[in-house]
Amino acid sequence: MNILFQIRSDYKNNLAGDSIQMLKTKEYLEKLGIRVDLSTQYQTDLTKYEIVHIFNLVRSKESFKFSQNALRQNKPYVLSTIYWNMSNYIKNDKTTRSTIEWWLHSNSQRKEILYNASILLPNSNLEMYMLTKDFNISKDHMVVPNCSDLFFYYAKPESFVSRFGLSNFVLSVGRISFRKNQLALIRSLKDTGLQLVLIGPKSNKEYFDMCKETAGHVLFLDEMKHHELASAYAAAKVHVLPSWFETPGLSSLEAGLAGCNIVTTSKGSTREYFKDLAWYCDPSCEESIRNAVLNAYHAPKGNALKQHILNNYTWETAASKTLEAYRKILQNKSI
Repeated sequence: MNILFQIRSDYKNNLAGDSIQMLKTKEYLEKLGIRVDLSTQYQTDLTKYEIVHIFNLVRSKESFKFSQNALRQNKPYVLSTIYWNMSNYIKNDKTTRSTIEWWLHSNSQRKEILYNASILLPNSNLEMYMLTKDFNISKDHMVVPNCSDLFFYYAKPESFVSRFGLSNFVLSVGRISFRKNQLALIRSLKDTGLQLVLIGPKSNKEYFDMCKETAGHVLFLDEMKHHELASAYAAAKVHVLPSWFETPGLSSLEAGLAGCNIVTTSKGSTREYFKDLAWYCDPSCEESIRNAVLNAYHAPKGNALKQHILNNYTWETAASKTLEAYRKILQNKSI
């Protein structure tokens, strides 16, 4: 089986959840013996491929061109939607170049991409519900969850502790950006005495500068390699992702698999993933963030969340479900 993956051209330089989901799905499908090529070009010759797999509905301009190329060449395409309605987020974010007009204007493209897809692969049932609600579509779909590498299950704290002299701290991993809401996290933990560590690239200088000006108790670290990040998770007591929405946040899955207590936003599909095994906060309320972090910090670490993620949310699971969707398409095509 030959599959072509297609994603936005800046997926490497602007690394985000869709980039990682695509790369990890590719890696683990190849372990199952599937040939997967990758192209960011709009006019790719699709002759040798049975299926095109497109990632990301939010960045609709690129995905629309990929879908039109597949239709012109009579190739079925799968869509990993990676979608959330961003209207409220865009209205509140004063640092983004995005506008509500851009978002609404792009919806016609999004609807056409969805309509022509052979099958949709949302990350959660709630995401599929939102797609149905926002675009008034009823579409064949299969939930393929966001996942984590098994590598994090075996994470050890010694490397991070030795390098930075820190353990049992509060950690937040993600791009420093309005959406991830680190400024509210910094403010909420002032005067608590808790050490906060932020790891991630600075995707918006204006927002990062605001975080730096406010922070007196925060260690800022750039992106880390796989094994270094795993050690950071293992050394931390709590991982916090107080974002304006998450579906559900790859770093929350990684940190939970490494043994952290998890604080996460209540906005998005987080509850569908973490059930009652995490602490939830309202991203618009610093008191809510503070209380959730303090409760998680003073609770003992347990094994239930770690085991839950191990059983349900590793990339082997995502690859297996994705392959099941491909086989369903090819079976329907042959009938």
